[in-house]
Amino acid sequence: MVLQMMFQKQRRSEAGVSLVETLIALLILSFVSISTLAMFSQGMRLNKAGSDYTSITNVAKDKIEELLSLTYDNVDLTPDTSTSVTIHEPDLMTITWRVAEHNVAQGTTDISAVFAGGSMTSTTAAGLGNVKVVAVTVSSGREFAIGRRTVTLQGMMVDLRTN
Repeated sequence: MVLQMMFQKQRRSEAGVSLVETLIALLILSFVSISTLAMFSQGMRLNKAGSDYTSITNVAKDKIEELLSLTYDNVDLTPDTSTSVTIHEPDLMTITWRVAEHNVAQGTTDISAVFAGGSMTSTTAAGLGNVKVVAVTVSSGREFAIGRRTVTLQGMMVDLRTN
């Protein structure tokens, strides 16, 4: 009899989990799984947006380097004009550049004042200035969850020809 009671106690302690315990465990597991999947989904969207931002930044760098490598009097660097090019392959991008020509006052030692607007006078006619400021803007045609990407870079070139 004592032996039989010991076996019964052992069987009771070896009993499985109830249906309620199983459902609660599944509910907790599903909440954790859904949160993890949402985190991966958001990470993939942000990764794609970052990739797009890097891509348009590289296009802007390439374009400004191309423009700044031209001669000072090149037709593509005509002041007070804006040029726009749309690239459809592989991604829809719009590249726009604007050139402004300035005449930096003689004796000015800080050429970066052109960007700040100090120590210069803007010219209205091409060929009258000695500094050109080139601004390149690249915009992505695609929109992501966090918005459209646009990058603007500026550079300047100095006319080193002796007048």
